[in-house]
Amino acid sequence: MKNLLPLCGLIGIFLSGYAHAALFLNSNGDDSGLQNYQYIFEQAFDGKLTIGMSNVADSMMTPELSLSSFNGLLDSQGDIALVSATQSSNLYSNEFGQLGSTGDWLQLDLNAMIGDSFGFNWRFITDDYAPFNDFAFIRLEGSQLDSYQVLAQIPEPNSMLLILLGVSALLWFRRPRSV
Repeated sequence: MKNLLPLCGLIGIFLSGYAHAALFLNSNGDDSGLQNYQYIFEQAFDGKLTIGMSNVADSMMTPELSLSSFNGLLDSQGDIALVSATQSSNLYSNEFGQLGSTGDWLQLDLNAMIGDSFGFNWRFITDDYAPFNDFAFIRLEGSQLDSYQVLAQIPEPNSMLLILLGVSALLWFRRPRSV
C-alpha cells in the first residue's frame, strides 16, 4: 500500500507530460511576459493575417493581448492592445479544440514573396480560469496556405491526473495505522 502512492504520482507525471505548442499560463490571473513571434514565408503568399485573442465561454473577465515592435512586412504597424472581447470568435479554437465565443483581433491583408518575413512582440494577460480557457492565436489564411497556431492559453485541468491524485489521497488516509 505504501508503494502505491509514489506509483500513482509517477503515473500522474507521465500522463500530464503531453506537450502543446502553446504557452500555458496559470489559472486565476497570469501574464505571459514579453514573447516574440517570427515567421518566414517558404512560398509566395497572398491572403490575410489574423492575430487575436478569445474567450472560450463568456465570463466577467476579459483577456488582453498587446502587440508591439512589428518588423518585416508589418513594419508600419504601431503598438496595438486588443482588450475588448466583443466579436464572435467561434471560428477559432484553443489547444483542446474548444471554440471561442467572443474575442478581438487584428486582421491585415498580406502579400509576401518567398523569403519575406514578419515578426512582433506579444504579451497575453488574463484573469480568467478553467473552464473558460482564454487563448491568443495567429492565423495566416490564403489560397496556398492556411496556418493556425495558439500562442498562449489558460490550461484545462488534467482530469486523469486529478483522479490519480484523489485515489492517492484516499489510499493515504485509509492506510492502517499502527497503535
